[in-house]
Amino acid sequence: MERGIGRADAVGLCGTSWGGYLTLLALGTRPDLWHAGVAVKPLADCATAFRHSTPALQALDTELFGGTPDEVPEAYAHASPSSYAAAIRAPLLLVAARRDEKCPPEQVEAYLDVLRAGGVAHELMWLDSGHDGYDGADHLAVIRQSLRFLGRGLPVAPVRAEPSPHPEGR
Repeated sequence: MERGIGRADAVGLCGTSWGGYLTLLALGTRPDLWHAGVAVKPLADCATAFRHSTPALQALDTELFGGTPDEVPEAYAHASPSSYAAAIRAPLLLVAARRDEKCPPEQVEAYLDVLRAGGVAHELMWLDSGHDGYDGADHLAVIRQSLRFLGRGLPVAPVRAEPSPHPEGR
């Protein structure tokens, strides 16, 4: 911030897939740090994602968590952004895909239920696609929506007065 790159009063997070997961997790676990967030195709509820994902991803989660959601529910809850969603204070744009097998729409719906119950300000954009890849129109739509959202959600920078090209006294 000392270099003029960022402002402490306007810090937003943006991420896709695992980056979206980290965005949601950070917004919920450290709500005082952020002024806006954009999560695109995120993992939002670990247990619900497990129940609706592919057998390969279920096997991976079972290995990573040390069991299934029924066997180690506390591990899934601890890692799940939905456990912290009600604490979010920053406006959130959530972009999800209806045919996403890696981050299934059902787990996004579970996350949205927590946001709504907590009265958390959010916007939602659904894509009719899967997890990987976009067509060009979808990609552009997500970028445009994200920029509009961040333009509304982040405080405007104060206008700095330009120095006069003619110093006084000349």
